[in-house]
Amino acid sequence: MITDKKNNTHHNNALKFSLVLALTIVVVISNTAIAPALTLMKNALHVHDTTLIQLILSSTSLAQIPGSLISMYIGSKINAKYIILWGLLSYALVGLASMFITNIYVMLIARFVFGLSVGLITPYTLSLIAILLPAGNKQKYTAYAKAFSNSSITISSIFIGYLVKHTSWQYAFAIYGLAIVVFFLVIFILPPLPPKKKGEMTEKFNRKAIFLSIAILLISGGYYAFISHASLYLKNFHLGDSDIAGICIAISGISATVGALSTVKINAWLKSYSISVKIILQVIALSIPVFFINLYAFYLAFCLSGICWGLLSSEINFRIITSAKYKENAHVYTSIGLSATYLGMFSSPILTRTVGFIISGIQYEFLFYVIALSLLTIYSLINRNLSKGIYQNET
Repeated sequence: MITDKKNNTHHNNALKFSLVLALTIVVVISNTAIAPALTLMKNALHVHDTTLIQLILSSTSLAQIPGSLISMYIGSKINAKYIILWGLLSYALVGLASMFITNIYVMLIARFVFGLSVGLITPYTLSLIAILLPAGNKQKYTAYAKAFSNSSITISSIFIGYLVKHTSWQYAFAIYGLAIVVFFLVIFILPPLPPKKKGEMTEKFNRKAIFLSIAILLISGGYYAFISHASLYLKNFHLGDSDIAGICIAISGISATVGALSTVKINAWLKSYSISVKIILQVIALSIPVFFINLYAFYLAFCLSGICWGLLSSEINFRIITSAKYKENAHVYTSIGLSATYLGMFSSPILTRTVGFIISGIQYEFLFYVIALSLLTIYSLINRNLSKGIYQNET
């Protein structure tokens, strides 16, 4: 009987974790899945400004921030399960409808609305690990979720890159139909998530969590500079087309998966130098396309950047989430960290393009993040306690 009870508990945890993975994938592919199609979209929509076409990706990231805030506010009033369902439904409708849009400005509006839909889901992705799953395995679950989501980047990038090359850029948006499947998973697996009572389990934001959110803003911006530049960089230097861009992003996704799965062991090895060493490697990755205009060098940059992103995003997001005093507030801390991530993604093409105007040449557009992350490395070396855990007692 005891064995049966353990088996049932294990089965329930597996179902809940599969739901977390599904929601995480839906959020991750919202920003990266259509990246290989950017060059084709630029031609089809008759867009001459590179920044404008990159905003197709980054406007979604920007909209996720108010979407997350709206989600948290409504979540304090009603059952959060309904918010997730609303977000998934509008995600699928707007995402799929975007394949029929032929005007760049209408597309940007649609992508912003799409981002609001993603924002409704965002606070309840990784935070469900804290709410639904056993306390002792949360870091492992977080690392697995990050690894699995990075794998989805790999698969979707290869698939979309090949698909749009042999069909049309419009079919890139078909991947958003995945939200329909996840919609039904939420209905059958997710238990009710009732709002907290007024004044219950209130707390002040952890200062370290806020600093780590600033760090992930810069780190995500640097990583996203690769994603948003892949197709355009390759085209500019005649190194490849949309299928090669898909391969580059896939390499990044595979590397990020390896990085996320290695987080626990590498942290134990590097100890208080953990964050600093990883950021240094990211700086090296960002420097490669500046000084080496070569396809294999670009592959190497994507590989190294992916590993660093897998290591850093897994670790920093875990530290932000576990800084909540009460696990019921984990979705608030998740939203802070992920909002910072998406703000970094949104600002990435704007900041890199600004550098491009100052210093002519698309390869120099990575320099902002080379400098910013170098300064962040110095700060993290001075304050090595950033790499120490910030765990609070469970309630």
